[in-house]
Amino acid sequence: MAPTKLVPARLRWHDDQPFSDTYGDIYHAPDGADEVARVLLRPGAIPERLARASRFRIGELGFGTGLNFIVAAEASLAAGTPLHFVSFEVAPIAPADFDRMADRRARRHPLYAELARNYPPLIRGWHQRRLAGGKVCLTLFWGDAAEGIGELEALQRNPLDAWFLDGFAPDRNPELWSDPLFEAIARLSDSGTTVATFTSAGRVRRGLQRVGFAMRRVDQRPHKSESLAGTFAQQHAGASTGSCAGQGLERVSAPRHAVVIGAGLAGASAARHLAEAGVRVTVHDPRPPARDPAPASAGEDGGQNRDQVRG
Repeated sequence: MAPTKLVPARLRWHDDQPFSDTYGDIYHAPDGADEVARVLLRPGAIPERLARASRFRIGELGFGTGLNFIVAAEASLAAGTPLHFVSFEVAPIAPADFDRMADRRARRHPLYAELARNYPPLIRGWHQRRLAGGKVCLTLFWGDAAEGIGELEALQRNPLDAWFLDGFAPDRNPELWSDPLFEAIARLSDSGTTVATFTSAGRVRRGLQRVGFAMRRVDQRPHKSESLAGTFAQQHAGASTGSCAGQGLERVSAPRHAVVIGAGLAGASAARHLAEAGVRVTVHDPRPPARDPAPASAGEDGGQNRDQVRG
């Protein structure tokens, strides 16, 4: 089956502020990074939790310009804690537009330059990038969030520690604020998982409460009136009758040591992924590792009889 190419976001700039023609809304306020910190990071005590964690996982609905990811990644690097950031976006910014935006922002946020160099193509499905020397893992799903989060449920083995809900306003982007998505978020959470969002819409607050999040309003004056934040408690309406599937995801401890038998492509790949996850790995293989043949000396063939690669 041929890869499915996505239609990119229709993006234009108001001074230094990105604006979506598709949804008729800004991507973020003029003080974008500061807004991310006060709306998404601080209400969930993300910096403090990063400092205590051995590994941290954040899920996001709406990748947009990638600013939420960049700010969260900077916080994780400051804390010295590996971060896995999973995000979903149905209308990604085109690579050329992302390059121009990254050029504007790389002076304040150097990680933007690395992300721009590794920005995924606009092909539907999963894309994973490791940045900052492997300390930050970014997993992106280009496509419908409901489809992507359904696939994540089948793959994810540990709950996410925090959720950022950053779609455009619910009245302009209603598919990203649906009850089935809230239920899926709950199923991928655990007691203590936090959620934060720029919107203060009552139906969003009530929807998250129904699936088990204890929600509160966060005063954002003088920037805006308020935002929403909450913590998952694994108790919600309908839990006793099974009418809601969101009971949370049981946390699984990673092994401290793994043994890989065979150092072929599959074994080497498995060993690398385990090591990147912080697991000590021992690899056994009966064959010695392949080595490049020693180059022939000039005395043997005059330096003329070397293999050539043509193509």
